[in-house]
Amino acid sequence: MTLAGSAAAAAATASSLPSLRSPELVTERQLKKALQSLRLLYRPLPTVFDFRTAGKPKTFIPPISTPVGDSGYVSEDGEGEGDGDGDEDTSEITLNTVGVMDEFDKQLATRWLTTLIGRAEEMTLLSENVRDLLVEEAASVLVCFNRSSAASPDADEEALTRDFTFEVQIPPPTFSSSAGGQPHHQQLCIRLNDDPLKGDDHTDVGLQTWGASIVLSEFLCRSASHFDLTRSCLPSAPRIVELGAGTGLISLTLAKLLPTLGIESATVVATDYHQTVLANLRANIASNFHLEMDDLPRQHADIQTCTLDWEKPHSDAPLDKKADVIIAADVVYEVHHAIALRKCAAHLLGPRGVFWLLFSVRGSGRFEGLVKSVEAAFGSAVQDEQLKNEVGRRELQILRTEHLAKQRGVGRTDESEYRLFKIGWVEPTGPETTVGSISIAHDK
Repeated sequence: MTLAGSAAAAAATASSLPSLRSPELVTERQLKKALQSLRLLYRPLPTVFDFRTAGKPKTFIPPISTPVGDSGYVSEDGEGEGDGDGDEDTSEITLNTVGVMDEFDKQLATRWLTTLIGRAEEMTLLSENVRDLLVEEAASVLVCFNRSSAASPDADEEALTRDFTFEVQIPPPTFSSSAGGQPHHQQLCIRLNDDPLKGDDHTDVGLQTWGASIVLSEFLCRSASHFDLTRSCLPSAPRIVELGAGTGLISLTLAKLLPTLGIESATVVATDYHQTVLANLRANIASNFHLEMDDLPRQHADIQTCTLDWEKPHSDAPLDKKADVIIAADVVYEVHHAIALRKCAAHLLGPRGVFWLLFSVRGSGRFEGLVKSVEAAFGSAVQDEQLKNEVGRRELQILRTEHLAKQRGVGRTDESEYRLFKIGWVEPTGPETTVGSISIAHDK
């Protein structure tokens, strides 16, 4: 097959992908064959290095084993798996069977892949495990597309701009009986840039906005009082720190939300470890909050960014003052991360502060059961001396656990629910402090 012929084959494959309009009718074999063809056929035009090895009978092109990061989780490195159909061996392919897609076909394939990922849970003919594997494979092919574009010196990496609109419920003033004492509503809008994952560092998953941060942002806007974000509960000039801020959705939401609730002089500090993530975070802040004139009142809380390593928490500005509230969503993806998170939170949280942690619960896969590491790290067992508050020698423990239902169209298919932990300082002796757990169903 010539390059021209393989290009035609690539175009044919892109245009003949199985329809996903009725996902409940799509079979495992159809999806596996389509994904295999896309991975096999899409590759940039061969370089001089390809032709130098053309004398060999076969050229091995390894599959990309780093799928798209998962809700803040680092992707698992592992061997690629075949589809088990036994139709053909694609572990080794000759150069002249490698196809080339033009930009139109690539866009068509990209839309098909994103639709597959978004509607996977509707594919009832597939088992849950098969569905998860196919979603991972689709995400991996998308990464392949991005990397191939990035490899071209003339190609710009494509970033995704996402707009979020949340409805804010604002309670009536306590001194007013207007509108029958009923709360009123207004919309809060956030625009984010989700950068492509970088090929050289697959742990920078904070470049993308994950489901847990969307769920938590919506909950904050819908019921700020649930998080004690009221003038009566917060001190004057409150400080809120987000751990693992990523694209900054939660921090940006808080910065816009607090003034609407009458909470003035608040400071929000968005922290992360990766410099690429922080650069994108700062760009998102700049795009949402244009520079104001000095003589005009600011319409949002002060928002700052900071590098933070959980293993080595520091007290440099803007973390030189204790936090009244710490917040984080989907930031634990290894067992030892829960211990580091506890250490960091204990260092930053003030004596009367509260730590809100939202966790995506997964029933299968590499991250199954990770929620137990969080529950153990913040459990009522005796904790390390250095993690106790110097005043009163108290311990950081889970005060309450809430179960949030998964929202349709938000998050990944392997997420079964979200668990919201309210964490705070308690006395180390006496009965267990955990109040218990409650379930909250979303309207959406």
